[in-house]
Amino acid sequence: MASVALFVGVAVAMIISPILMHHGGLGAVELGEGIPAVVVMLWVMLGLVGPLRAPLAALPAHGADRHGGTTSAQVRSVRMSLQTVFADRFIWMMCGLLAVGLGVFDALNTWLQPIFSEYGMGGASGNLLALMLVAGIFGSALLPSIAAKRNLRKTLMVTAVGLTTWMLVAMMLWQSTLWIGLWMVVAGFFLLAGFPIILEWTGRQVAPGLQGIAVGFIMLTSHLGGIVLIFMIQFALKPANLAVALLAVASALGLWLTLRLPGRRVRQTEHEEMST
Repeated sequence: MASVALFVGVAVAMIISPILMHHGGLGAVELGEGIPAVVVMLWVMLGLVGPLRAPLAALPAHGADRHGGTTSAQVRSVRMSLQTVFADRFIWMMCGLLAVGLGVFDALNTWLQPIFSEYGMGGASGNLLALMLVAGIFGSALLPSIAAKRNLRKTLMVTAVGLTTWMLVAMMLWQSTLWIGLWMVVAGFFLLAGFPIILEWTGRQVAPGLQGIAVGFIMLTSHLGGIVLIFMIQFALKPANLAVALLAVASALGLWLTLRLPGRRVRQTEHEEMST
């Protein structure tokens, strides 16, 4: 549901931004979207204060490290956890896969309008992106639970990245609004659902207590890779097929990574282990 909420927020921003831009310029866009974001962030932080009080109260008082070595032990524990995450090949493959998925989607959001302008269909970019996003919201709500229950995570990821690659190839082959729109809707349904699938898959694969570090590391590195891809496309917008071809190559690399994902069994949750 968190992933669905994320994509719904993107959709709302796509609707509101042009309205704010028309009535108040860039400043209105920044204030109109920035203020609600700050308010929601503070609301979430205040909501976490209560649940965090008990764990914080249980922490040793200042100076406890001089007597029991508690602080130094905690530091060693964090260092060992990071070393474990960094040494996990599965984590690095997930970083690359999510970087490709987010990078391609963010690059399309950023550069689809100038690409479509080169194709002579620039006016269709906003509507097609909206359709892709709506399809992705439905996919994010439906597919992750199916993938988890039937152990179809790798199958759905191969489908998502494969369809995205073919969508980009289809753009280069035939510049028709209907043709490209159909591909974007189908690919978006699977591609955006890959985000929660990857996060859930990672949380289930790593050892207990490492889920937060592993997911956080994947999120940070994947966003960094996505930003690099966006800046690369900036220098390849003319001809438009060159930019789309670069995205197709990146997506094909993601497909290669997906096919190489280990087929090891997902770690059972404590509840599942007790039930068996």
